[in-house]
Amino acid sequence: MTPKTQTLKTALASCEAHLRAMPDLQPLHSIKAQLTYLIDLAEGRSTDLSRLDEIIIGVYAAREFETRDMDFANLLYEVEEVVKAIKLGSI
Repeated sequence: MTPKTQTLKTALASCEAHLRAMPDLQPLHSIKAQLTYLIDLAEGRSTDLSRLDEIIIGVYAAREFETRDMDFANLLYEVEEVVKAIKLGSI
């Protein structure tokens, strides 16, 4: 597993923990779906790059989590860096 894939899986685990605490927070459901898509790309289960421009995890980090949980927000910002790497073909 690459460090970038590990970042995605760590973010997904954190997202799932947040969902258990706040199951009605819609942005968490969107983040989970986006992370699942990214993991599928990173692990080769999907080759469909068409949705990459729809990833807005960084926006959620800024709007929803910087004031609630800065560690989670920073993890989501790391995911944005992974998205950039995927777009450049380096993952």
